[in-house]
Amino acid sequence: MSLSMDSFSVWMRKNLKSAYEGLVTQDIDFVFLSKKKKVFFFVEEKNSLNAKLRLPQRVIFMLFNEFLINDLSEWKFLGTDVLYVLEDGTVYFLNDKNEKVRVNIEDYIVYKLENYKIFKDFQIEEYMLKMLWDCRKN
Repeated sequence: MSLSMDSFSVWMRKNLKSAYEGLVTQDIDFVFLSKKKKVFFFVEEKNSLNAKLRLPQRVIFMLFNEFLINDLSEWKFLGTDVLYVLEDGTVYFLNDKNEKVRVNIEDYIVYKLENYKIFKDFQIEEYMLKMLWDCRKN
């Protein structure tokens, strides 16, 4: 896949620091909004049960939680969920015990909205955060 010269990815590579200098970026696969309940949450989609949740993703998701869960606006943030959506249509989510649990997507969303459930907190070990924020090459 070639990048268009006016794409955001090209602009980032030309204008922002590298990961070694402290840049951490992450796209959001899906944002689920319920206007009726005034809640929202992010979904990270993986297409294989073997797909890993890498450290930079965990950092961004942890920051989302820190900044958005305690926001006092009228909307409530319900966290970031990791969903594994396989080619055959089966869906699993990563629970707070790092277990991949098979779910029916409609039931999963209804349960989450009814219970305002945040499934994963993405806590990261302190020593890893120090290494990330240090930004020096090892």
